[in-house]
Amino acid sequence: MILLADTSSRAFRSFFARTPGQRLSSIHSDFITNKSVDACAEKCVQNTHFRCKSFDYDNLQRACFLFDVNLDDADVRLIDFAERDHYETSYATQFNRLPKHRLPVRISKSENGVSVEECARMCIWETYFRCRGFNYRGIQSTCSLLDLSPETSTAAVYSADEDYYQTTSEGPLSSFINYGMGRLRPLQNFDVYEISHLGISVTQQTRNIPLTLPAGDVSLTWPALTSRQELSRFKR
Repeated sequence: MILLADTSSRAFRSFFARTPGQRLSSIHSDFITNKSVDACAEKCVQNTHFRCKSFDYDNLQRACFLFDVNLDDADVRLIDFAERDHYETSYATQFNRLPKHRLPVRISKSENGVSVEECARMCIWETYFRCRGFNYRGIQSTCSLLDLSPETSTAAVYSADEDYYQTTSEGPLSSFINYGMGRLRPLQNFDVYEISHLGISVTQQTRNIPLTLPAGDVSLTWPALTSRQELSRFKR
């Protein structure tokens, strides 16, 4: 996944639902000071150290408390706290729900034991293909991500124990995520670098062979316990 630095933080707040005057009962996983609500929302969405599910914002201290839990987790509740507001992810609101229907097309990815909210998150953040929606089977908590929509395939059909969720739009992430494998599309005001790898198998006797590479930025990696040499060259 590729996220670019010029993305407006305001876009990320649309992924959260606000509960004023409340804080989460759990212990926070991260704490950030001197931030706006929009910046906190961006930090939560882009967090890679843990799966951020919610955050509290202290309006007096301009601080945010990031959590890896939300109200769907056991023993987690809201507590009255006048200076704070609680923000819970609401990825599912980015979709239109059609109850008791499913889209009868091929499934691009499937996972069991997840909530609707988690399924929606998976769809939004999927990078190997452009997720257009998902079928959700409530009895088994089965999430089936789809790369097709009724506009590009067929109509939804009745299904007693499933709901179909279709993306409401391409969403705020569409302008800076590159989906799938291959060449990155050009992006205004940014340099795109290609990476090429050169692998060399060496022995103790040939470790000092000189190598001549074309001009460019070169990085060299030599794992300590292997005889495999890898060089990576980046160029514009």
